[in-house]
Amino acid sequence: ATIQHMTDEHAAELLRPLATQIDWGRPLVCLDVDGVLNVLDENSDAWEDWRTTEVDGWDVTVSDELARRLERLDAQRVWLTTWEHDANRHLVSFLGWQEQLPVLTSDLRAHTYDDEARSIPAVRQKLGHSWWKWWSLEAILNYADMDPHHLGVKLPPALVWVDDDLKYWPEARDWAACLPIPSLLIRPQPAHGVTPVQLTEIETFVAEHGRR
Repeated sequence: ATIQHMTDEHAAELLRPLATQIDWGRPLVCLDVDGVLNVLDENSDAWEDWRTTEVDGWDVTVSDELARRLERLDAQRVWLTTWEHDANRHLVSFLGWQEQLPVLTSDLRAHTYDDEARSIPAVRQKLGHSWWKWWSLEAILNYADMDPHHLGVKLPPALVWVDDDLKYWPEARDWAACLPIPSLLIRPQPAHGVTPVQLTEIETFVAEHGRR
């Protein structure tokens, strides 16, 4: 499949409600859950304040400090996770966050692409069990770049993508490096999730490429 620029009007209609939820004037921070916020090894020493709850029979272990500092980011946070809307339903209150986040879902794959590249370069890649994340992020950024409904949306000043699976996706890193905006891809180790060092890197990046 070729990742290119969405021109299909029906696809744009699918993206329109999501796009209007996003503050495009701030850096876009895309968050996975498992292996990122939810540490997969409760004995990890990455943080000292782990707290665990159960969701549908599964343990979810997060750091309160990590959650607080992510919420304080002067950025537009969005979910980009297989949890999809369940992240808002089950995790937001546990994380202590005041607001739910926009969700980039697999439904965003329901689109067609034009053969002509626009300002964001196209990248070739193979589809797999988790590739919907790639399609979702590509779709929303294409939408912002094109602004098909003339809503005044535009590419954010910067992009942060945090996902433990990024180490398996060199195409995603190549794509992000070609974006006309600064990008930072963070690849936590699932056993430890986002570490203090990685979080500081995110905070510094957001502060350097902040609200326009």
